[in-house]
Amino acid sequence: MKRIIVAGLMMAFSFVAGAQKNVDKNLHFSVGAELAIATGEFSNTQSVGVGGTVQVSYRGLTSTDFTLSTGYIAFAGKSAGSVIK
Repeated sequence: MKRIIVAGLMMAFSFVAGAQKNVDKNLHFSVGAELAIATGEFSNTQSVGVGGTVQVSYRGLTSTDFTLSTGYIAFAGKSAGSVIK
C-alpha cells in the first residue's frame, strides 16, 4: 500500500511541477522537477532523490510529434552505521 501511495504522489508531483513555454506553434519546451523515494533493497543504502527533466517536442508536417526528453535524479545516501548490523 505504501508503494502505491508513493508512486501516486510522485506522478502527481511530476505533472504539477512541469512548466511549459511555447516558442512557436510547432516547437514546445517543458521543464519539470522530479522527486523519488528509494524502495526495496535500494532503500538500504539510499533515501530520497531529487532531480529534473527537460523535454522538447516538435510537431511535424503530418501531425506527427517528435519528442526528445532527458533528465537526472540524484539520490542521497544513508550513513554506513544504519546499514551495518
